[in-house]
Amino acid sequence: MMTTGQLASAGSLALDQGAAAAPPPIRRGPAADRDASLVERLRRHEEGAAEALVAQYGDRSYRLAMRITNNSSDAEEVVQDALWAASRKIDTFRGTAAFGSWVYRITANAAYQKRRDRPFLRRAAKLLRRLRPEAQARIRAT
Repeated sequence: MMTTGQLASAGSLALDQGAAAAPPPIRRGPAADRDASLVERLRRHEEGAAEALVAQYGDRSYRLAMRITNNSSDAEEVVQDALWAASRKIDTFRGTAAFGSWVYRITANAAYQKRRDRPFLRRAAKLLRRLRPEAQARIRAT
């Protein structure tokens, strides 16, 4: 069995003989984010930045919203709301996580909120159908 000193000298000997050194640490934060240029474009409110956000995250956000809401029209509305919120609130993005994670969290929260609101909307529609036609017309006119 080797002593601690022998292990240390053997390790330094191996490094001196050309053994591979430990890989550099993984960089985290905005410098490592592959969407850093998109984030900067959104922060500068550049023309076309919102469209780039939709192109980059629209399909994946829709699939996430569809899995949560299980309704295509709700999922479309969720994605529109979530991506609009992400572009509006871009200054709150701290960069401690990947930009995509931030966008997905906004999308998931919007989808869960839509799903929670659904029973209320069904009850409201049911009540509206029970009203007389003239009352329905007055409510829809407002």
